[in-house]
This record gives sequence, C-alpha cells and structure tokens, in this order.
Amino acid sequence: MKLQLSASNALNKYSKADLPCLPYEPGKQAGVNTLISDGDNLNWQLQIIDNSYKCR
Repeated sequence: MKLQLSASNALNKYSKADLPCLPYEPGKQAGVNTLISDGDNLNWQLQIIDNSYKCR
C-alpha cells in the first residue's frame, strides 16, 4: 500500500518546509486536488488550524 500525505499551504508555510506541489491539470486551480483512497493508496491531508484567541 502506498501512503500519500498532502500538506495544506498554511502547514507548509508554518513548518517552513519547501514541499513540492501536486501536479494539476492546465486550466484548473493549482493547490486544489481531490485525494481519493482505494485498495492500493491511502491519501491523508494534513492541515494546521490557528484557533488561538488573540487578546490585546
């Protein structure tokens, strides 16, 4: 089984990683891909959500 991890742009930026982008079809928006798992592939999207309360 093949494991594919996909990081959101926010997580890529937060972790200061320089991960390659997934390929996309011409005319479609870059960074918007449908990830489909099946019997041979397990796809997982990793995201970071900043929900810390900001007080002044």
